[in-house]
Amino acid sequence: MAEDYIRPPLVARELPSPAAARWRFRIVVGVVFLILIGGLAALLFTVLLANNEGNPGLNPQGLAALSALL
Repeated sequence: MAEDYIRPPLVARELPSPAAARWRFRIVVGVVFLILIGGLAALLFTVLLANNEGNPGLNPQGLAALSALL
């Protein structure tokens, strides 16, 4: 019984340049680094610097008093 598999022809193509691989790596690492820095900054501003004891900062009575002064 003969095999039915036919091997595809080999197509010669040029290897990608190492310089392009280096730049792709730098871009990917830079994007990941920026995402991590952005996440840490968001964490810093929302958790560590939010010293308001659960108060979201909206006080209707204070806004009414402020508008009465103006």
